[in-house]
Amino acid sequence: MKIQIEIPEDELYFVNVPIEFKNFEIKNYGYAGMWLMETDSKDLNHWKINLPIKKYEILGFVNDVILGEIKTDKNFVLRIIKL
Repeated sequence: MKIQIEIPEDELYFVNVPIEFKNFEIKNYGYAGMWLMETDSKDLNHWKINLPIKKYEILGFVNDVILGEIKTDKNFVLRIIKL
């Protein structure tokens, strides 16, 4: 299945993630903050990165989801859900 949607650039949030991981989830730990975490490994200290507290949707790796050219040095993209 192929789906194409246009998302305004101000609704995208780019981060760098290790390319060896393929599965991610976003967790909100209240006072500890919002985190993007990989779920491939079962290590206690698996890879994670802190995010600004907002509501997000995971889109995926930039090369897999962005059509055309984009200027960014990041490799992973999230969509900011505006309420």
